[in-house]
Amino acid sequence: MDRFQFAIAVLGCRTNQDEFDALRSVLLGMGGEEVGFPGPADLVLVNSCAVTASAQAKSRKEIRKAGRIKQGGFLIVTGCAAQADPAGLARLEGVDLVLGNRAKTNLPHILKRVLSGEGLAKERAESSRSGAALISWEADATVERFISRSGPIPARRSRPTLKIQDGCPFRCSFCIVPHLRGDPRSRDPGEVLREARRLAEAGMHEIVLTGINLGLYGAGFEQGYSTIPEGQLDGLLRELEKIESLQRIRLSSLEPMTITEGLLDAIADSSKVARHFHIAIQSGDDEILRRMGRPYDVSFIEMLVASIAKRMPLFGLGVDILVGFPGETEAAFSRTLQLLERLPTTYIHAFGYSERPGTPAESLNSAVPPALRKQRVQMVRELDRRLRLRFQRHLAGRRCFLVIERVEGERFEGLSGVYVRMEGQGRGLSRGEWVEVVAGLPGESGWQRCSLLKDGVPFQGQGMSHPGL
Repeated sequence: MDRFQFAIAVLGCRTNQDEFDALRSVLLGMGGEEVGFPGPADLVLVNSCAVTASAQAKSRKEIRKAGRIKQGGFLIVTGCAAQADPAGLARLEGVDLVLGNRAKTNLPHILKRVLSGEGLAKERAESSRSGAALISWEADATVERFISRSGPIPARRSRPTLKIQDGCPFRCSFCIVPHLRGDPRSRDPGEVLREARRLAEAGMHEIVLTGINLGLYGAGFEQGYSTIPEGQLDGLLRELEKIESLQRIRLSSLEPMTITEGLLDAIADSSKVARHFHIAIQSGDDEILRRMGRPYDVSFIEMLVASIAKRMPLFGLGVDILVGFPGETEAAFSRTLQLLERLPTTYIHAFGYSERPGTPAESLNSAVPPALRKQRVQMVRELDRRLRLRFQRHLAGRRCFLVIERVEGERFEGLSGVYVRMEGQGRGLSRGEWVEVVAGLPGESGWQRCSLLKDGVPFQGQGMSHPGL
């Protein structure tokens, strides 16, 4: 098949997003044309999620949607929901192939076979007679290698992600992810640098490094590669910074126990790394952290944030908080709220606890009623709104850089280095452009207003700009 159409749905984390952004590049290089999900199309692919029960249910809903209208196309399901329940997804109407996470990295080869009709056509006929899709699955989900952008770079994102790590060795009592993603695996630094250069040469001013446990980069390099240059995350950042056309490098979520002094020094010394930390704190109560199996306490978090502040007076601090964990009393929840206000928190991602089969937390006593979990999530989100406004007022008058993500007429939107979404007015701007602005006051939308800083215009603000701000 010389020309074909494909449709993609991606659910869940940034790592899932990057895996299929890379796959888009592969498919475009094979002569494919992307159409909107759920198609119909010659190939339909779903990268599913299972981090919560609702995410798994949403994945099944999207798969069913594609299966109902596929009209002869080939429907492939992969991702964490496929790793968690391959047999269940294989029985859904219209599904032709289910791939566990270990098999996902073979997708470029598998897709070539599907499009050429080699082998899989006969196997597909057998699966149709059996009433269930083919399954390629292993209990050990540890990946062997990573999918590379081998074709054209899709112009979908102004700030593309770049997956450099997969897997997690920690066994937090609430988390199913280690079972779905396997042991830590790191992408070869040379391959990371080559792909980062390709993205920069395609006009991308900012890249976002992502992984299942990003701070563990350097553990378990992918098979078949040799390690060049330094193998830790701080060393990789120093190498990425040398790419001249790359303006900013951002780190996605980090586990607090993986943030090293060397990493903080590399960020503080950098002229390009975003001064933005998204840290999965999960709770502000020592007993709940112990029940979660988290290897730190509240004092560790406070010392970590103090260490960041010592190096970088201005930085963005986003946190993940898991609300309603078994045993979370009113006092424990109150201590979490107090910690969030005490820290220089700039935004909060709040999640309600969701029981996941097979995790130790499933059998813990003192469950928090679902209605109370929802109430507490809303309370954290209200605090999030207040803390965002607090930070935006602090930024007012400062210069910073944005990557423009959206333009409507003369209105533009973009994201600053400290992870504040801003909006302003300007003529002749385009998506993906790198601009310098002056932060204003918070807008009614919850975003921060800003003004373009043009050459020759005098500036009376609070400080010089930095790509990381």
